[in-house]
Amino acid sequence: MNIADFFNKYQGRYAKKQYKSTLKSIAHWIDYYHYSYSSEELQTILLSESVKLKKFLSDNPNSADEFLPKAYAIFSETSRSFFGYAPNNSQLLGAIFLWKGKVVEMKSGEGKTLTAAITAYLQGLTGRGMHIITTNDYLAERDRQWMNNLFSRLGVSCGAVTQNTAPEMRKKEYAKDITYVANQEIGFDYLRDNLVTSANDKVMRGFPFAIIDEVDSILIDEARTPLIISRQSDFNSPVNLPGIINIISQLKLNRDYEIDPRFKTVNFTDEGAANIVNLLDRDVFKEGDLSAVQQLRYALYVSSFLKKDKDYIIDKDKIILIDEFTGHPMWNRRLLNGLQQILEAGSGVPIQGEDKIAATITYRNLFRMYKKIAGMSGTAVSAKEEFSELYNLEAVALEPHKSVKRVDLPVLFFRTEQEKFDFMVNSISEVHANGDPILIVGRSISQVEFFSDLLKKRNLEHQLLHAKLTEGEFGVVSNAGKRGVITVATNMAGRGTDISLESELKEINGLIVYGLEPNLSKRIDDQLRGRSGRQGNIGRSLLFASLEDEIFQIYADDNFWDYVQNGSWTESGIADKKLIKFLTAAQDIAETIAADMRKKSIELDTILDDQNKFINKFREKLLTSKSVATDTIDHLRDNLNEFGREMDDYNSFWMRAEIIQALKSDWASNYNFSQPAFDLMEEIIEALFNAGNATENWRVGISPRNILKTESGKLREQIVALIDNLWEDYLEVTDDLYDRISIKSITDNPIGQFTAESSENFHNMRRQLARLMLRIVFSELNNYQTQKL
Repeated sequence: MNIADFFNKYQGRYAKKQYKSTLKSIAHWIDYYHYSYSSEELQTILLSESVKLKKFLSDNPNSADEFLPKAYAIFSETSRSFFGYAPNNSQLLGAIFLWKGKVVEMKSGEGKTLTAAITAYLQGLTGRGMHIITTNDYLAERDRQWMNNLFSRLGVSCGAVTQNTAPEMRKKEYAKDITYVANQEIGFDYLRDNLVTSANDKVMRGFPFAIIDEVDSILIDEARTPLIISRQSDFNSPVNLPGIINIISQLKLNRDYEIDPRFKTVNFTDEGAANIVNLLDRDVFKEGDLSAVQQLRYALYVSSFLKKDKDYIIDKDKIILIDEFTGHPMWNRRLLNGLQQILEAGSGVPIQGEDKIAATITYRNLFRMYKKIAGMSGTAVSAKEEFSELYNLEAVALEPHKSVKRVDLPVLFFRTEQEKFDFMVNSISEVHANGDPILIVGRSISQVEFFSDLLKKRNLEHQLLHAKLTEGEFGVVSNAGKRGVITVATNMAGRGTDISLESELKEINGLIVYGLEPNLSKRIDDQLRGRSGRQGNIGRSLLFASLEDEIFQIYADDNFWDYVQNGSWTESGIADKKLIKFLTAAQDIAETIAADMRKKSIELDTILDDQNKFINKFREKLLTSKSVATDTIDHLRDNLNEFGREMDDYNSFWMRAEIIQALKSDWASNYNFSQPAFDLMEEIIEALFNAGNATENWRVGISPRNILKTESGKLREQIVALIDNLWEDYLEVTDDLYDRISIKSITDNPIGQFTAESSENFHNMRRQLARLMLRIVFSELNNYQTQKL
């Protein structure tokens, strides 16, 4: 046992001791219900008790802690009656930790679904809403179907939201006491809610409490993944994309350009820039043609880092991006800033129009909106530092209820991928002869399909699962635990996938897992091994590596290469403890770089998130406002006064006269405003700055406070549309800035540059918003004044 495992085991025992009294109290209530009533009476009693408790906690949600033991006992006995088994002590302890807002490490097969349901039941009793977050729609619907009847017996409503849930049904599903939903669905529902033009069209009812399954995948690996709703833009790049791609194809690595595969950045060398000038027959760099230079850089980035059947697939002449963590296709996700069009041009598919960001948020900022979050994973504790730093969450490891019987064989190393795969095919053939079910997992579609062809040549029948074959996912997973079945898959068969073994196989050899290549994170390798040996079953995992694998080609140091040059290699591979240490070191480097990139990205994203909250708060106020004009004027006053404080120029000549003159010049040439309206405008702008007694001198009956009686129904619609249009423009500029900083190392201080430029752009957007909102409001005032005359 290594130090980390020892610490985790000790921590789990300490945690159990910490809540020993709570567990005793739960046991007391369980005994009370179990021995006080006959089996015929018990279900009626439990439902009655649950209904009473729900009525009380709906009115007194802050008392939920006090009633936790009783609620958990009611759930436990109902589960025993319905399923034939009750939660074990590890699950009850896990449910306590979840309620306390902790991240819980539970080994594969320890019953995370039931553990989450216990906690969700208590939150459901409060009526405030409960979200159980899964990594995909299949798991959300599966878990809802499994738990729905149990929750019904407890008088608690349960629903699910998936990609197929109709818009009109989503509001009903979120209104239920407990809702199972995939992470991407809840993210997009939040974004869509921020784009509605009527408050009644929103489907969500806030962010009460979320339990996140595979929490390290969602909150850590995908922390900086942006969820984006885009709209097709009228703008199309004037750059000749096929020509740009042709030029990039003629450049040579290390002569014309440099790439950093660790940080995913690209740069042209001086010689490369000169060659580009010759190939284009014009100097786009000296000419300052930023659009052409940027497209060249984007094209280089696409050709260097986006690979077919790894990062994307082509389906019906369309580019479909692949989630690097789950292996699932992202049907509605597109690259922005012309990257999508470059990828389409290079892949020979029809080039679609450019998209414009309408709304965006990262998973980190999405889940930070919850009043309370908790999570579960089989490998949570290894990411405990990031949980603490990014979310202020504590990760706790629980001792498994059943001991792990799986045998994890040491990584076997080979010189070449061909030697590795030849050995693996022979090994699989031998294991298959025994009738053991086999799961083979690779890191990309191309790798999985290549290995599938090798199996076909040996007449080894098998089933495939990857992003091109998503329709058969349920059937493939269902068959994977049957005698003699070989399954070859990407990480779609990784996290969250429960492969059930046929009864007679559980005590023989169990499921045999093969890993085609080490992942960049040891945590993901551990997840892969955890597909086998679930719920105390027998199993075996075998991971294989070659010197040609990405982890070594990019992250191994010179000491590693010196060592392998002098190694005693055989075609059967070698199991070498020092090589394992080198592998772990390389994975540590990859994980450290990924963590650093997350931290930097999060710092940048926090800036945008604060700005996003500012805009959404005002937009939300307008949607529910009884007087749009009044709230707009109030917002403008706060807005302009804030500008004055920031510029140390409060009530300055610029802040009054410049705005007034700009509005007068604009309106005099574009609008038929009456002179009284112009006179009123000066008074109101003076009032916005609280200058003199202008507010008191407003003409009776013309104050914005009285516009409520006369403002047209279009005022709300006009201002909301204005906010959306300006925010979309700002997001486009900000996303372009982010890409320029990320794709090309243009500065030693990316955070400082991003902060400075984005802040200036945001203030400019707010000033423009203030002027245009004033224009709209004064249009209403002018109409009102004209009607009086």
